[in-house]
Amino acid sequence: MSSLAEQKKPEDKKKKGEESLLPEEELNEEDQALKEKLELCVERLSDRDAGLRQKALDMIKEEIRTATTSMTSVPKPLKFCSPLYPKLVEAHKNYTSADAFKKNLADLCSIIAMVAAPDDSIEMLEYCLAGTAKDMTLWGHEYLRALSGQIGKEYDNRVEKNQDHDDLMAVVDIIVPQFINHNEEPEAVDLMMETESLDKLESFCNARNFDRVCRYLCSCSQYAADTEEMIQSYTTAFKIYKGQKQYPDALRVAQKMNDNDLISELMDECKDPIILKQMAYMLGR
Repeated sequence: MSSLAEQKKPEDKKKKGEESLLPEEELNEEDQALKEKLELCVERLSDRDAGLRQKALDMIKEEIRTATTSMTSVPKPLKFCSPLYPKLVEAHKNYTSADAFKKNLADLCSIIAMVAAPDDSIEMLEYCLAGTAKDMTLWGHEYLRALSGQIGKEYDNRVEKNQDHDDLMAVVDIIVPQFINHNEEPEAVDLMMETESLDKLESFCNARNFDRVCRYLCSCSQYAADTEEMIQSYTTAFKIYKGQKQYPDALRVAQKMNDNDLISELMDECKDPIILKQMAYMLGR
């Protein structure tokens, strides 16, 4: 009969094996210095000295901002600040003065919440709305993508409860141009669809990006949840094509909607005889 010690031996070996497979991450000298610097700065956010608080906040934001230019992996400042998120939340909660420092601290909490807050929460959006919003575009596109996902969720929640959502739309108006200007038209269109603001999309389009925007709108219309959503997508694409004087493309959209009034409107507005003949041929097919 084996002893209790002998019975535990294989399990002990297994635990040791697991520990050897998952060694603690060893930081090099530079990373360790950065980690300690960030920890110290977070501690100073609760300091009584306003100068020290502001300097600590600026240092953290600068480290994150300069590291967020490439988001192929989690930047080290974000990684090191993630375990410090509860302290940041506490510092923001305990700071009672409604001044610029509290708003800037909310900005910092928002970016850290992207990697540290619970997956099902909207803390990143809540701190963003409580912040300045002026530095939002400096945190990188991954931040904006994550933020747009939470905006869609919160928009649906507020519509269901018949609550005001002007503050959400103000953030949408900041994010959409960033998406479009960086060739991320699908993300921009998706966000505007989720917030029922496609009527604003034309104002963000120009000769460089209108075609990609309209192609995506037309492709989305094929998967619309209902007829109203489909017509809205087609109508937005029609207006953008027409605004860019792309009459044949606008005509194709009008034909898909089977709207004779829009077709007549295009034929009356177009003055180029060659394009008119092309459109007449399209109608005669």
